[in-house]
Amino acid sequence: LKLVPAMIGLFAIAEMINLSLKGGTVAKTDAVGTRITGVGEGIMATLRNWPLVLRGSAIGAFIGSVPGVGGTVASFLAYSAAQQISKDPDSFGKGNIQGVIAPEAANNAKDGGALLPTLAFGIPGSAEMAVLLGLLILHGLEPGPLLLIEHEATIMSLIISLTISCILASLIGILFARWLSLVTLVNVHVLVPAVTAIALVGAYALHNKVGDVILAAAFGILGYLMIKFRFPRVTMVIALVLGELAERSFHQAMNMTGGGWSIFFTRPIS
Repeated sequence: LKLVPAMIGLFAIAEMINLSLKGGTVAKTDAVGTRITGVGEGIMATLRNWPLVLRGSAIGAFIGSVPGVGGTVASFLAYSAAQQISKDPDSFGKGNIQGVIAPEAANNAKDGGALLPTLAFGIPGSAEMAVLLGLLILHGLEPGPLLLIEHEATIMSLIISLTISCILASLIGILFARWLSLVTLVNVHVLVPAVTAIALVGAYALHNKVGDVILAAAFGILGYLMIKFRFPRVTMVIALVLGELAERSFHQAMNMTGGGWSIFFTRPIS
């Protein structure tokens, strides 16, 4: 099962089904005369929770450096770690700002980590890095250990540009936060058709296959049922991300031993 259409269904489509049945607006408040405030408080909350930021960043950088895992797993692991360490874990999902800070720190840090296997070994650490890998090859740069030695200036330019992009994204987010948050005050009967259409077009545009749209719709229905019956969607995402990797690695291990199971028990790392 393709990950992107499945995730579009599980999160975007499922939420839209849920919102359309509830009605009203995303923010449970009267939209008339509402003023968006608290942007400065959000910045201060991030600074106050600097250990959480560092922990989330460390998780993101580590998971990002593992090929084929990506930001989704990093974000959910950082969220789970923050929830387990928190003195008030029941408040997560009910407005606790730490539940936003931890996964976002991990999500931002994973790109730096993903550069490592991409440049050093030619193994993309994420979907974005797979695109970057293709661009490097297109420009005649062969990823691998020699790239780090022979094209040091190119590597430094990638690191600097990634750093600048993070700073710019933060500034844009802060400057436009008041206007972006107004989306939560739009009636869901206007919001739902627009988001659903964009989500399904995105699912189709990935490989130009109608099957991806059907997959997204099917996972949307499944995701809504999971919301309704209070099943966590996080575990399914981790299964979808790691399932293919685990299956492939299992077959590789079995081929190495000619079908024997000794490889899982006799080696120290096992």
